[in-house]
Amino acid sequence: MKTLLNGYYAPITFSWGFLDAPIARVEEAIVKWNISLNRKTNMHSAVSNLSNALNRLDPLETPWTKELLICTESSWTAYFNNQSIGGDPFPPVSYLSKLIGCRSLIVSSCPDGSSAFWLTGAKQTDFLNVERAVLALNDGGSRWRFSERGLPLPFEETERYTRRKIKERLDDEMLERYFAVFGIRLFDDDFYDGRHTLITMKQQGHQYTRISLDAYRKGLSPEHS
Repeated sequence: MKTLLNGYYAPITFSWGFLDAPIARVEEAIVKWNISLNRKTNMHSAVSNLSNALNRLDPLETPWTKELLICTESSWTAYFNNQSIGGDPFPPVSYLSKLIGCRSLIVSSCPDGSSAFWLTGAKQTDFLNVERAVLALNDGGSRWRFSERGLPLPFEETERYTRRKIKERLDDEMLERYFAVFGIRLFDDDFYDGRHTLITMKQQGHQYTRISLDAYRKGLSPEHS
């Protein structure tokens, strides 16, 4: 399967998002949101390659405590976070989409073959602000489910959605083609141009589950704090 940086930064790269707005606008919206939650926020901008940028999300924690915004060779700003069970971009990215008033895209592409994409917008729909979603997910073991929401987009390969094996209805190569329509080179490391901002925050009263990237790669269990 296709992955970012050969999957070295899994589970961060299991799922991430994009906002169709400049990075400064996304930063501004995140600060506004965190102030409303009485959550202290720190930001630090830098320039580096994608590998070094993702490494700044170490250690992984649940709930997430770090968010990473990365400029791309397009109008889209990429979003990652350090959720320890795999990136969890849907809640923040979909909400920021409404706050900013822009489109957002979210992708999931996991080693077990689970794949999904969401397109959200600035306006309320019958489900939050989701305009379109297609999901082919493994719920554990041999349990697969396929679901759609919203009307198919013109470029979708809807004939694939009727295949007997659910994992074949949406895969990483289809996701790559879908995102290319929006000018996003999903799995091309060079598409993420290195200008990035790391956002850190913690909220009083939360208990955190933590694991370093090194421990995750070794299959160790997370710690609680």
